[in-house]
Amino acid sequence: MQFIDYFIKLIICIFNIGTTLYFFDNVLNYNKTLKSSTRVLYVIVHLLFLYVGTYIGVIPTIIGYYSILLVCGIYIKGRIKLINFFWIIQFVSNCLSVYFIVYTLGRLLRKYTILALLNQSFLLDESLHLISVLLQIFIIKFHIKQKDFIEKFSNSQILISSFIFIIIQLCLIIQLLDNIGIVAFNIIYKTEISILLCCINGFLYKILIILSKEIEEKYLLEMSIKQTELEEKYIKEISEIYTNIKSWKHDYRNNINVICNLAIANEHKKLFDYIEELDKEILIAEALIYTEDFLIDSIITSKYLYGNSKKIEFNIKSEKIRRGNISDFDINIILSNILDNAIEGALKSKEKIIYIDIFEKNNNIVFKIKNTFDGKIKKINENYITTKEGNIHGLGIHRVISTVNKYNGVIYMNNDENIFENKVIIPIN
Repeated sequence: MQFIDYFIKLIICIFNIGTTLYFFDNVLNYNKTLKSSTRVLYVIVHLLFLYVGTYIGVIPTIIGYYSILLVCGIYIKGRIKLINFFWIIQFVSNCLSVYFIVYTLGRLLRKYTILALLNQSFLLDESLHLISVLLQIFIIKFHIKQKDFIEKFSNSQILISSFIFIIIQLCLIIQLLDNIGIVAFNIIYKTEISILLCCINGFLYKILIILSKEIEEKYLLEMSIKQTELEEKYIKEISEIYTNIKSWKHDYRNNINVICNLAIANEHKKLFDYIEELDKEILIAEALIYTEDFLIDSIITSKYLYGNSKKIEFNIKSEKIRRGNISDFDINIILSNILDNAIEGALKSKEKIIYIDIFEKNNNIVFKIKNTFDGKIKKINENYITTKEGNIHGLGIHRVISTVNKYNGVIYMNNDENIFENKVIIPIN
């Protein structure tokens, strides 16, 4: 029997280590992968504590194990980020809930069933411990699916939530302290309290998820209203630019006649002044690209004119394209946001250059936009965000991705040294 006991403990140990490392790698936000040496160190500390745990009792062992999880998660993997602190607290809270429910129900089985007649209670305890460890895998998978919701909350809200879960954990631990002779409650009463605390833990977690969705919906609605107002104003402006371009092209013969007459009359100063003024209008005309799509041409023309005023060099290639069923509104979201980010990045670079390439390939419309930048990239959960101030980090990118997905398209974002590239591919149908 002693061999079976050690064998079960070994399995528990392996699963404990595996699930914890899996949690570190898939739930916590971090900048670097966990080094092999750090993994080995964690495994050694974990094994030593489990060995010591056989002599100090169940409750101190459980408390100590989750303390190691907290310390390792924050200092080895979590980089002391508040979001990571929340997830470690939440993981510990859920694991404690599962363990205490399984353990308390196990005590009921041992006391009120035929198991009470058997003198192998240690096997039951170890088996229950193994079941609780196996259930941790499902807890981690659930956390992986939900891990983005906490980013909707402010730091103070995350901190308050974390401390509430810590209080629940302390209450759960108190419920089992009679194992070491400190508190003694009726076992049925203790079971009810433990289950109630676990339900409160799950209920609070569910409330946080619901609140995060409401915060996100409210925020996106407000930003969508503002974005829509800006887009309506923007479309009106680019329509005026396009009209001015056509007017200039209509008058170019008259301009040539004026230049010729000034040259014949030897009015050199007036000639140079006229050409200088005309050059500004030529800049507008040159900006127009020929995709033969009014809105696409107008958007890029508008961004070209703005970027050119900021000393940004543009390299534009285009060909006649079909837009398919992509609406004006969605085209504006895709191109405007990508070009705005490209201009923002180029402005921070020594070489201010933007490359635009628009073409059709295999019945897809392709927008390829590259820009120079200062080499500094900001990410959240491996997703690129902009460097804008305030609460609009990544909103434009989020809208672009959502819009591209609506048309079953794909977007690739990549950076190589000081060049950032966006590539959008959308089927034409």
